[in-house]
Amino acid sequence: KPPKPGNLGPANPRNGMITEFWQIDGFESEVNIYNPGGGVSMIGLHGFGGSARTFSKLVPHLPEGVTLYSISLPWHGKTKCNDDHAKLSLYSYAESLAGIISGLPTGKAHLLAHSFGARICSVMAIRHPEACGNLFYIAPGGFYPPEDFMFALTKYWPFSALLKSDFFLKPYVWFLNPG
Repeated sequence: KPPKPGNLGPANPRNGMITEFWQIDGFESEVNIYNPGGGVSMIGLHGFGGSARTFSKLVPHLPEGVTLYSISLPWHGKTKCNDDHAKLSLYSYAESLAGIISGLPTGKAHLLAHSFGARICSVMAIRHPEACGNLFYIAPGGFYPPEDFMFALTKYWPFSALLKSDFFLKPYVWFLNPG
């Protein structure tokens, strides 16, 4: 859960960062809060291989008064994950993200996303437009229709065998393919 207004701690210098862990979709998610205490909220979601630090180089270029809540997705950064794959779905994460935004001091957030983070933000924005300000996408990706070649390959050996046995790849494929 995001902190309540006033519980962000002492004012930090511009570009200061606080790291917290919030419960998002059943995962203890790493959240880096840049410029805490600003009057405008922005959520940052990275792509595969990124983390809550993905947007750190952009922070000096944010307008004054913008607080960036940059979140590490499951199995990324310092997010602590459990083995409950039932909760690992695109739609479930988007719903949890909407809940997080409703608990922010502003109750609404601009969305900054890279690659697969843009897919999650898009689903959330479609389902909860009242929670979204502007959408800022950097090289958006992860927009795969079910007939996409990548998922067609998962039916055939060796890909089918890999999905059944590979601890590393299996959670990502489940997260990518919500159906």
